[in-house]
Amino acid sequence: MDNLDRTLSVFADGEPVTGWARAKLLGSEQLGLAPGLFMLTLVNLSEEDYLLLSRAREVTVKHEEVVLLSGFVADVLRSRGKNGTETHAAVSPGLSLWEAVVSLDLEAGASVSETVRRLLEASGTGIPLLAFPGADPAAIRGQAFFGRAAECIEDALSKCGARCCLVPSGLCVIPRLRDVPVFICQ
Repeated sequence: MDNLDRTLSVFADGEPVTGWARAKLLGSEQLGLAPGLFMLTLVNLSEEDYLLLSRAREVTVKHEEVVLLSGFVADVLRSRGKNGTETHAAVSPGLSLWEAVVSLDLEAGASVSETVRRLLEASGTGIPLLAFPGADPAAIRGQAFFGRAAECIEDALSKCGARCCLVPSGLCVIPRLRDVPVFICQ
């Protein structure tokens, strides 16, 4: 794992969290909608900012204008560390789709993109489908989905070999490799 030193900005529900001495962000991103967990550690966080962070629904961590992490707060706790009080915030970008339960019946002829759009609507999360590149086949038969919205969406995308990921603005679909044009320059 590579360690990078960066200047971080932390926001809790859009409000800046500034009363800390040092920050550390640990985690890794992967394709898919499983709720990857990131750990944000803030050393010597002020009491006011601790309350702001612990009551927040969403946390965003930026380096300059680049969003490194945006997700829902799973838990916030404090502990004593060697350099002072450490506040640990567990943040997950995919938590809302993982927790949302859907029950949806679709008629025959619905395309994969339409299925994903309808599953996102049924989830109640407000997450939009940004684009759907690649193959978009239609279902020959009717379909029924019940369960975690994230798993239902990944199941629907598996019909055309596509995968997906969440970004702060919505759901991105990544087509299977053979649907992506490859250019070789010599």
